[in-house]
Amino acid sequence: QLDCPADYRVKGGCRMKANKFVFSKLFRERRLTINYVDIGARGDVGLPWASFDQSSIRVIGFEPDPIEAAALSAKFPGRKYYQAALWSGKSTRIFHRNRWPQTSSMYPSNRGDNERFERQHWEGRIEEAAIPVPCLPLDDVLDPADAPDFIKIDTQGSEFEILRGAAAILRRHAPMVLAESWCEEVYSGVPMTHDIMTFMYSLGYRLFDLNVAAAWRHATKTALRSTLKGRLSGLDLLFVKDHRNLADLSQDQFLKHVGLCELFGFRDYG
Repeated sequence: QLDCPADYRVKGGCRMKANKFVFSKLFRERRLTINYVDIGARGDVGLPWASFDQSSIRVIGFEPDPIEAAALSAKFPGRKYYQAALWSGKSTRIFHRNRWPQTSSMYPSNRGDNERFERQHWEGRIEEAAIPVPCLPLDDVLDPADAPDFIKIDTQGSEFEILRGAAAILRRHAPMVLAESWCEEVYSGVPMTHDIMTFMYSLGYRLFDLNVAAAWRHATKTALRSTLKGRLSGLDLLFVKDHRNLADLSQDQFLKHVGLCELFGFRDYG
């Protein structure tokens, strides 16, 4: 059985594993495949995507760390990976590789402010290498056949600039978007959660769900620190395009959009 939320549990395991979509038979008949764009592709895809068979999902990944990008291409030859950084325009920028590779960012760590918090939250964000990398907007990279149905962005701060560089795709298509965001300036100059929300609303998207991505406790000598509540530092935001902005979708794109609504629990909206 997959580890899934209680409201997704059904007899025999997890509904996502058993059915993929409520429209799975229709998807098979029409040979529909979800184009999943994984930006910040370090490691494997998570659930529910990891439960899909290869015929029902195409993974197109972007990873600026050359070591990780090469490892992903070798491990998953059936997927398409780009060793590239995405941004709002074409440029060369510095990729800050940190002690914890998963915290590496296109923004430098804001150590002065971060030291207000307990050490375990920020010590792995200390920079170990600064690597110049070419940056491109997603609008200039994706082939038409790779038009996304779902975009996941977890890039430790550059989500806003990446979304700006994908504005044409977001206007023309209706991919669901899951983007990490920061409520604290964990990286110097990083855009905040509200910047991403304002931009996505301007493109006809609405916030459907969110999860706490990070909650940090302040550094203190107070006894029983484990009883202290962490301060909200980061959020994962799930955006869905408003149904009044779907008129330009093909029938197949529309069916995939409705299927994704079902997958994430928004059956009423679908």
